[in-house]
Formats: sequence, C-alpha cells, structure tokens
Amino acid sequence: MENQEVLQQILKELQSVNQRLDKLEAGQGELKDNQANIENKLDSVVEQTVDLKEFKTETNNKLDTVVEKIGAIEAVTKENLYDIAKLKLIK
Repeated sequence: MENQEVLQQILKELQSVNQRLDKLEAGQGELKDNQANIENKLDSVVEQTVDLKEFKTETNNKLDTVVEKIGAIEAVTKENLYDIAKLKLIK
C-alpha cells in the first residue's frame, strides 16, 4: 500500500510540474509574440527616422539656397542705394 501512495504522490507532483511547464511554455510564446511586436515597432521607428533625416537634409539645402539668394538681393539693394544717392546728388 505504501508503494501505491508514494506512486500517487509522485504522479501528483509530476502533474503539477507538467502544469507549471505548460504555463511556462505559454508565457514563452507570449514573450516571443511581444518581442516580434517590439521588433516591428522598432523597424517603423527606424524608417521614420530615415525619412525625417532626409527631410532635414532637404530643408537645410533649401534654406542654404534661400540664404544665398537673400545675400544676392542685399548686394543688389546696396548697389541700388548707391545709385539712388548718386542720382539725387546730380539733381
């Protein structure tokens, strides 16, 4: 009888261990799914970062062009002011 009780106790412990193992496997599956979701989100962030970097570069190039044009306009305006002053003196 005692052997039967011991065997039943061992069987119960094995069932308990098996249940815990099932829970661990389920948890591991959830972790893998969550990791895949995080990787997808990270890929999206990387893509957005690349797009923003390209936008920044394009914007800086356009601003540089505008600054150059403003410099040219200032030079022409300065020259025009001198010409206007000379014309006023001629009168």
